[in-house]
Amino acid sequence: KNGSVDGPRVGLTAHFDHLGVDKPDERGDSIYNGFLDDAIGSAIVLDVARRYAASPGDKPLVVAFFNLEEQGLLGSIAMLQRNQQPLGDLALLIGIDAGSPAGEATTWQLMGAGNGVPEHAAARLADSLARARGWTTTSTPPRPIADVYPFARLGVPVLFPIPGRTWRGYSDTERSSAMARFDHYHQPSDEPRRDFPLTGTMHFADWIWSIVSATT
Repeated sequence: KNGSVDGPRVGLTAHFDHLGVDKPDERGDSIYNGFLDDAIGSAIVLDVARRYAASPGDKPLVVAFFNLEEQGLLGSIAMLQRNQQPLGDLALLIGIDAGSPAGEATTWQLMGAGNGVPEHAAARLADSLARARGWTTTSTPPRPIADVYPFARLGVPVLFPIPGRTWRGYSDTERSSAMARFDHYHQPSDEPRRDFPLTGTMHFADWIWSIVSATT
């Protein structure tokens, strides 16, 4: 944070939890590590927070990690039931969850940005910063798939970026092959691996930082 903690804040959130221990897969592995969903998202939040600490803005940055997202957003809902402004006066809340594919996604859904067109200032900014990178975005209303949703219902502007199916430098076949190799959604095999390409992670984190730095 920089200066006073009063007034509008920008929030950045990811979730800690995954599915825990469940039925073993064909390898006998029963531990759901949640590398992409959502350990890497949590790491991106920490990376952006590190950049903010080195170059803070006029608005404070609030970082929050929730549990029980996988069980129905129970962590964020419980916090809001106790206090409808647990993170202060939020001008924007950005959620990061599995938004880091193995390649640089060039199409993005901005969930929470609007219904077809960006409807709040931060959404328009995110779209503009995406287009500067040669990406395109589609705006969609908030849906109950992320911890930002309960905040949106209270009127907080939210963004929850979801990568599309077009990656820079990948054919459709190459992208499908990379997804099969690296994207093991809700499986025990969603675990850290040394050969995971971090290109998409880097570009995604840079974009999120550009949104945060421009809104703080």
